[in-house]
Amino acid sequence: MPHAEIENEAKKNGYINILGIDEAGRGPLAGPVVSAALLLDQKYLEGNPLGLQDSKILTFRQRQRLFKNLIYSKSIFGIGFSTHDEIDKFGIVECTKLSMTRAISSCKIKPDLMIVDSIKLEYESTQCVSLDKADSISVSVAGASIIAKVVRDNMMIRIYKYLYPDYFLEANKGYGSKLHIEAIKSCGISRIHRKSFKPISTMTL
Repeated sequence: MPHAEIENEAKKNGYINILGIDEAGRGPLAGPVVSAALLLDQKYLEGNPLGLQDSKILTFRQRQRLFKNLIYSKSIFGIGFSTHDEIDKFGIVECTKLSMTRAISSCKIKPDLMIVDSIKLEYESTQCVSLDKADSISVSVAGASIIAKVVRDNMMIRIYKYLYPDYFLEANKGYGSKLHIEAIKSCGISRIHRKSFKPISTMTL
């Protein structure tokens, strides 16, 4: 279960604005990569009362419930995107960092410390703590992972599903499921597909 040991220890050392940062959508064949930066409400740093977890091990309903709890609390968060075109131009690693810095900027606060899942992020002169599986360690990163995942999934379900109905995006969220790949082979790629990602980059379309 994620905990707040890093956040609480940092607070003892004078850090105030401690952001957990995570992304959703690095691996899909279609759509943006979405990041969230989260300054968690102080009450959620006292024993993880919400039961925040890595978004990948939660059910759809659990994520939606926790998302609502977070956004209607005193937590401060920001969302950042990097588009499919940017991903094809700059690569997924750089675009993940780009979406994260955009998420931080949209928070409208100056961070003192960033806790990031697996990426060494540079943002102004802010100190960064990069941890593998940070969303399973830090409650702030777990919360950010939930926000990023829900925002991206909702884009697929509520927008792209209707714009590109042939690709079953409401079910696969842009990931390379069998039905999705068959649809690409049959219909070609849409505007939001990542041309640089395999197997799309190896297909004759």
